[in-house]
Amino acid sequence: MRRLRTVLVGIAGLAALPLSAQQAARMELPDDVAARAERRSLEGFGGRNEGRYTLGDLAGDFTRIESRWAVGDPLYAQNRGRSSFTVSGPGFESTVAATCEMRRTVVTLGVITFDPDKMTYQCDLSTAGGTSPLLILGQPKPANFRERVLARSERRGEATFGGVTLEVRSVHRYAGSRLQAPAPVGYWLEIGGRAIAAVELTDVNPAIYLPATEAADVQAAAIVTSLALAVLRDPATSALEE
Repeated sequence: MRRLRTVLVGIAGLAALPLSAQQAARMELPDDVAARAERRSLEGFGGRNEGRYTLGDLAGDFTRIESRWAVGDPLYAQNRGRSSFTVSGPGFESTVAATCEMRRTVVTLGVITFDPDKMTYQCDLSTAGGTSPLLILGQPKPANFRERVLARSERRGEATFGGVTLEVRSVHRYAGSRLQAPAPVGYWLEIGGRAIAAVELTDVNPAIYLPATEAADVQAAAIVTSLALAVLRDPATSALEE
């Protein structure tokens, strides 16, 4: 009875919290982006595997699917994923379409787990002449002992769209907190080490932080790159791992 009473009190306490405290946590943003950026939500994702979304005046379709194949689970396991998206509207001369693939292999021996084939994710733009690279994302090797102990699923990569190249790196810290998540809670998009935008993954509808002061071609590149990251089913947060 005491345990039940404690649970009921806990639920009541949550209900009494102000609405702002019950909302999804936000990712940490660079000061420059936080001060100048407008947060735009990808309405329509809702945690689904396919559908149609809107982003202000922009709209498009998306698909995303993941699979896990294992032998002697968890001795050997391989994750794979496929996704796609389109976007059209102001700022784009024609509809942009892209397809993406993800894969990762994990081997477990007793209490030791290692990745002989670390997570890789690649997106290609669909063009009249075939395809062209859009985004290449991967999991870098830990640089030191501290990074190995933290065991974060860090991601690094590069995206190119419309002649603009963006550096991509995962973010694991929540805004206003010292807490760091093992899986990415979002990504910073940078040019020459300067963050120009961010994509947030803490809610069922991903969001893009995009400063209006950036040039039109940079904004377009940030939007397309953010969509490529939004449709990724990352194995670090996969329900198939449970």
